[in-house]
Amino acid sequence: MKTITSRLSTVQTVLHRAARVSLIAGICLSVGAGSALAQSRVQRGPGRAPIRTNPGVTIGAPGGGFIQAYSLTGSWTGTMAQAGDDVVIHYELTIQSNGQGSWRILGSEYNAQLDQWLPAILDEGTLTASVSQNNASIQLNNTANQSGQMQLSGTFQSGGSQLSGQSTDFPGIGFNFVKD
Repeated sequence: MKTITSRLSTVQTVLHRAARVSLIAGICLSVGAGSALAQSRVQRGPGRAPIRTNPGVTIGAPGGGFIQAYSLTGSWTGTMAQAGDDVVIHYELTIQSNGQGSWRILGSEYNAQLDQWLPAILDEGTLTASVSQNNASIQLNNTANQSGQMQLSGTFQSGGSQLSGQSTDFPGIGFNFVKD
């Protein structure tokens, strides 16, 4: 009976040691992996992609926050008017990802043969646009004014689906565009 008991105690001792080693190794691996994961989330080296990405959000704003990456790419419709004026001009902008695009003034023209007003494009031209954080700059080219262009400066609202601002060339002219 003594040999069986001593063999059992030897086996139990070996199993207890193996369990302790496994437990210690598991804790070390967990802590090590957790530290590496935390470090990779905090200190991303050059060329390392973020672990989780959210399109349209850039990490690294001043103060450690987030910067919403806005885009002008797409179709925009809206109005432009001089403060205090009753005349509102309806615009349609189409902007490509490279910042190039086109603009149109939408309105209506009288058709004498049909004796009715019909939708029409009253003026049109090209544009160039750029974005810097929450601000957008749009230059309308081929306009009817003396310089042949109009510079617009605006700020994104509503999560980037609205753009409002002023003409920098013509004080008092404001605009409000909505992304379609």
